[in-house]
Amino acid sequence: MPLCRIETNVTFDEHVKTDLCAKLSQTLATLTGKSENYVMTLIVDNVAMSFAGSLEPAASVECKSIGLAETQCTQFCSALCAFIDQEMGVSPDRTYIEFTDLNRRFFGWNGSTFG
Repeated sequence: MPLCRIETNVTFDEHVKTDLCAKLSQTLATLTGKSENYVMTLIVDNVAMSFAGSLEPAASVECKSIGLAETQCTQFCSALCAFIDQEMGVSPDRTYIEFTDLNRRFFGWNGSTFG
């Protein structure tokens, strides 16, 4: 149920994107304490994106999970910003992250919802 989607104006080759998805999946499973069997990650690169009027590397992140507590967001933000900085070359001050606690009745998988 954890889902992390990163959109960036940085361009990566397919092998790098596959590797980033795998690393992000492990990171998200560790952060949420949930099985990686339910983690989904998406890296969308080469997006037309500006931040603060600049076309320098930037990222927009959506991080969603059932049971995501507000108290976890600061820790998750720090960890995700570090990941994006180290692995993708996007500075934390050029990264926005949106966190969403999903209602299990409104999140589906395998032909049903979790609620």
